[in-house]
Amino acid sequence: MKKGKQLTAVILAFVLVFGLAGCTRGGAEKKEDKTSSSESKKNGDDLKVVMMPKVMGMPIFESYYNSAKEQADELGITLDYIGPSELDASKQVNLVQDLISGGDTDALLICPADGEALVPVLKEAMDAGIHVYTWDDDVVDESAREYFINMCSDKIYGEQMGKTVGEMLKGKGKIGVVNGNMTATSLTLKEEALQDVLKNEYPDIKVMPTVYHGGDQQKAYALCQDLLTANPDLDLIAVIATPGLLGAAQAVDASGRNEVIVYGAEQPNNIKEYMKKDGLEVVGCLWDVMTLGKEAVNIVYSCLADGKEYKEGDTVEGYPESSVEGTNITFNAVLEFDKDTVDDYNF
Repeated sequence: MKKGKQLTAVILAFVLVFGLAGCTRGGAEKKEDKTSSSESKKNGDDLKVVMMPKVMGMPIFESYYNSAKEQADELGITLDYIGPSELDASKQVNLVQDLISGGDTDALLICPADGEALVPVLKEAMDAGIHVYTWDDDVVDESAREYFINMCSDKIYGEQMGKTVGEMLKGKGKIGVVNGNMTATSLTLKEEALQDVLKNEYPDIKVMPTVYHGGDQQKAYALCQDLLTANPDLDLIAVIATPGLLGAAQAVDASGRNEVIVYGAEQPNNIKEYMKKDGLEVVGCLWDVMTLGKEAVNIVYSCLADGKEYKEGDTVEGYPESSVEGTNITFNAVLEFDKDTVDDYNF
């Protein structure tokens, strides 16, 4: 009889342990399932990647996606393009939460609208088994993603802008600075590097307070009109984020103030009309958008399908100037173009 009681106790303990295991929180259980799912996709078959821009409809993000989609098709993976209709970090958060609830996304390639606001939900996505990668812009906490993929470091880009502005004005003059939004980590770092170069190397260049277009070309146009009206001695408008350069060029053209140089970020195809206008001086400073879109997909694929890990000091295959610093992967290539070279690029 004693042996029977002992056997019953063992069985009850066994049931209790495995019963509790079955009641584990859904999030943890989902993460385990997702991990095993990724393991089964080592050859890249049936991988689903979501590419999420800061805002839908902006030309530069459409170019990123077109290049990324072409590469995804070549690799045989599914690439969905999902994003908010306006530049609003809370809407990105909601979309990421939808992906978590959907449970069928293997990786998220996201350009965060706000480097801080996206951190909690991206960590939640990672806990749910979604591999998170940022591209073009980053979050403030690197534990909220696996890698940040960028064409060139923010510091290199901003410093190049500062040096070009200084050379254009021969060290003296007055400039207005136009940025995208003040919560985007990458844009903030670019501007800091630009301002540092001007302050330290060209102290005779006066810099007006930065204005922000929020990804709206018409707002950029209006802001630049205000800059021109309020500053009759303005020499140059420096634009850090697209589509501000187009708005700036339109404002200068409409004002007749052709002595004002327009310089900064825009895709060659979007700005070439104004670059080629007689009397206007418009110079672009960007990066190879098509390469970044393509290689971002390649990097995600190599991590998910091949188990690739990028380590400190590595380079990206085929790009000897690239670098891996911590979890930041950069290609280190700034692209500047003007009316004589703009036709060399098609994006």
